[in-house]
Parts: sequence; structure tokens; C-alpha cells
Amino acid sequence: MIGYIKGKLLKTHPAGLLVDVNGVGYEVKISLNTFEEVQKMDGAAELFIETVVKENEISLYGFATENEKFLFKMLVSVSGVGPKLAISFLSGMTPQVLVSALRTGNASVLSGIHGVGKKTADRLILELKDKFRKTGLVEGSNMCQPVTGGQSAMADAVMALISLGFDSKYAAGAVDKAFDVLGEDASVENLVREALKK
Repeated sequence: MIGYIKGKLLKTHPAGLLVDVNGVGYEVKISLNTFEEVQKMDGAAELFIETVVKENEISLYGFATENEKFLFKMLVSVSGVGPKLAISFLSGMTPQVLVSALRTGNASVLSGIHGVGKKTADRLILELKDKFRKTGLVEGSNMCQPVTGGQSAMADAVMALISLGFDSKYAAGAVDKAFDVLGEDASVENLVREALKK
């Protein structure tokens, strides 16, 4: 299994990257938190990778930090939480907020992510609360890097939602509403986070 890659960024998108490693291009799915960190990498990428194997596909999920990779693995260990939903969690809030919600049993924060109901939030808390009480997580960074050009940010945010599995009509409507709330200076990351809220 691939656990780490380092290479040149060929394409960058809020939901995924194409990384050239010695002439081989790897498609890597990412969260918005990792997307923000990649913006600082100056054309190169160093990512911790979680390889997810399904019957008909092999997917690479990339993370800027080991902490975020650990969170991803913990989330997908819960019944009913697949990789896409785990990435939605990691895109919809910072690692600090996510761990805090799990440690304190704050189901309302967890159910603020689109597609997460009370049952899923309660299951996450039940299965992960004690585990996170015992860890030293989480260190992280601010997730509020501005993106210039409101229309460009909106287009990227719509594409990010589509990559997360939402249909294009829903994605466009959700980003429009997020734009109304946040204004034209909103970053792609914040537009997607707002759109992921119910």
C-alpha cells in the first residue's frame, strides 16, 4: 500500500490533486484542510496517503499532516462512515473542531455536515469519544486563506462539492446560498464549508 508520496503538482483542485512522482501521475483525493496546506507548497507536494481498496477501484486519499490521516482512519472505522463522508467531515470543519466535538459529545456540530443525521453523529460519538480523550490530537493551522475573484471561488467550490459526490444542481444551489452568506471575498474552503452545512 502507498503510505506517502512526494512529487510535483500537475493539477490542483479543492477536492483532488494530480501529483507527478518520477513521471507517474497519481490522482489523490483531499480535504479542504489539505488543499489549503498544498497552496503553501510552491508547486510540490508531500502527502501522507491512505490507500482505499474497493471491489472495482483503488483510491488514494492524501493528507498534509499525519494527524489528519489519523482522523480519516478513525472516521472510516465507524460503521456507516465511508471515505467520502470522512472527507466531508475533514472539509467541513477544522481537525480541532472535529476532535473537540467528538471529545465533548457535541452531536449538533457533527450533524452540521450535509448528509449526517443524528444517528450517524451519535454513533461517531459513541465509538470515538473515548479514543479521542486518550490522544494528544490535534495540532493544525488556520483554514481561512482568501481566494481572489468571487466567481472563480464559486466555480471551484461547486466542483469540490461535485467531487464529494453531490449532483451539480444541488452543488450550484448550495454554493449560491453560501456566497450570499459569506460575500464575494469568501475563500473556496469557506464556501464549501458553508455549503456543507444543512
